[in-house]
Amino acid sequence: HGTDGTKVDETVAARMRRQDVLYGEGKTFEFIVTEAALTYLLCPAPVMLGQIERLIVASTLGNVTLAIIPPGVELAVAPMAGFLMADDVTVVETFTSMDTYWGDESAKYGEIADGLLAEAVTGDDARRLLAAAAAELREGS
Repeated sequence: HGTDGTKVDETVAARMRRQDVLYGEGKTFEFIVTEAALTYLLCPAPVMLGQIERLIVASTLGNVTLAIIPPGVELAVAPMAGFLMADDVTVVETFTSMDTYWGDESAKYGEIADGLLAEAVTGDDARRLLAAAAAELREGS
């Protein structure tokens, strides 16, 4: 995704360090994805398999909720853009940039996240979907 080829190792290391925050005490995380996101191969299948296996592990952490929206669920709003919420700040990612919102605009994204979370599966049900996606990748390899 535009990373200088000579800096790939450095970029990967930085992204791995960012995951350390998942193990910090006092912080909670909610991740919401569609099941379809588990099937798009935006990287080689073995890399995607590693990502899914990492999600399975992360989903077992007590401070992490991994929610997966299965197909066929009626949603009040389409999950059209990725966004990150931290406290009262929301960052919306686009293909070329990001927008940051505070206050009422950020709160609206909180409402959207709550609505999506209500339609998703979590815990063992989410891990079953992850395991099925991993098995599908293994069979296709």
